Amino acid sequence: MRASRRSPRPARRGGRHGWASAWARIGPVDPALPVLRIREEGGAAIAVLACHALHPVVLGADNTLFTADYPGVVRRQLEAAHPGAIAIFLTGCTGDVNTGHAAHASISTAPRQDRTFAEAERIGARIAEAALRAPEQPLGHEVRAARAERMLPLARTETRPPEVLAAGWRQEAAAADPARAALLRCWADWADGIAPRALSPWPARVTVFDWGGVRLVALPGEIFAQTGLDLRRALDGDPFAGRTVTFGFADGCPGYIPPAGEYRHGGYEVEEAHRYYGMPAAFAPGAAEMLVAAVRDLAGGHDNGPGSATC
Repeated sequence: MRASRRSPRPARRGGRHGWASAWARIGPVDPALPVLRIREEGGAAIAVLACHALHPVVLGADNTLFTADYPGVVRRQLEAAHPGAIAIFLTGCTGDVNTGHAAHASISTAPRQDRTFAEAERIGARIAEAALRAPEQPLGHEVRAARAERMLPLARTETRPPEVLAAGWRQEAAAADPARAALLRCWADWADGIAPRALSPWPARVTVFDWGGVRLVALPGEIFAQTGLDLRRALDGDPFAGRTVTFGFADGCPGYIPPAGEYRHGGYEVEEAHRYYGMPAAFAPGAAEMLVAAVRDLAGGHDNGPGSATC
């Protein structure tokens, strides 16, 4: 960033959606692959930005190395195709989308053939190829940014008192295999120290950056694919077209924020994941819809709620 400030140069922007094949998931997936390119006036690429909704967890718990998983492969191949450019990868609304394994599969450290470096390489290459095929069209010159804060409510999914949960999990851990026992002891510690806390709403910051006609929508937490589709439907009229790029894990990551329709299915993201994040409870139904409404207001230029700002 400091280097770019020291050596400014004229540039132009271009962007378009590509598509990557849907991944294993029972429910909605988001195949969109938005790509933005920044070029010098002569046409050489300065930077390439790609965004896709696929959890970067190809590698399993047997991997103990620091790694960029498949996004590292995407960046490497985009930079190879655009010599001298910097590639940026944004993780889309991917809270419930991965390459086909259950969340609980990541507890096991047993190697799996579908969660290897070779598989991360294959998937990253597939996404990079789709990004490179995305057509390009010029964008406008106006830039506008707006942000707002929404207080997202929490709701308990556990039906038994924390002390009862802790005792039960410790008893179960005594007879469980090592990986399961370690998990249950962590849950018991959570029940002792975190679960009893009062449920205060979590301050969620939402940002909309309109960059020459392309909206970059930054959301906190792990956002589900359905919410990303709902956002593009609200802003563009079509969840599979338009000029909106939605991504999560921005301005804090307090855990999964499921859409209201997911709560009836239960499962890891709805009922358990808040324990790993150190939250006293899960987000309440309607929290994801509050984020969608906030983005819609910001994109329309009429959000005046607490913590809102425009530049």
